[in-house]
Amino acid sequence: MQQAEEDLLVMAAQQGNEAAFNYLFRHYLQPLRRFAYKLGADNDSAQDAVQEAWILMAKSLHKMQDVRAFRSWLFRAVRWKVLERHKSASLPTVPLDDHMHDESMAVDANLDGDGSQNFLHRCMQQLPAIDQQALYLFYLQEMQITEIAIALDVPAGTIKSRLHRARMQLKCLMNDNEE
Repeated sequence: MQQAEEDLLVMAAQQGNEAAFNYLFRHYLQPLRRFAYKLGADNDSAQDAVQEAWILMAKSLHKMQDVRAFRSWLFRAVRWKVLERHKSASLPTVPLDDHMHDESMAVDANLDGDGSQNFLHRCMQQLPAIDQQALYLFYLQEMQITEIAIALDVPAGTIKSRLHRARMQLKCLMNDNEE
């Protein structure tokens, strides 16, 4: 979905257009579920966290002044709902990449079928969870640096440095493990 199209849909939803709201919901449902799942939620908790985030968004959408922040706000809300659920359930958080085997989360099909994808996933599992989150949002969700900063509640400069560090670590890990 193009940014201009999303902006128009958000503005329409803010004015009570149910069709626009439903379209946004359907468009973001799977990416948000996958993100919640990658944050360590099981399937049911991921579903619940996404639903809670949408309920929160539905209640406060009319207050959103910058419609361009919609996507970032959604991912941030899901992240906080997952963290709340972990905290309230006293469950330890699971590293982000423990669920990278999920085929719906497959990195690009540009990787050949000889195990390169599994190799990449194994290497990613060795990165800190916060770096994995930044990589996921940047490459798989194609979010901008500023959007990721909002979603992860850190400055944009921090996201840039995390992405750079994660790329360098991933490169080293892949080179070390290939030998």
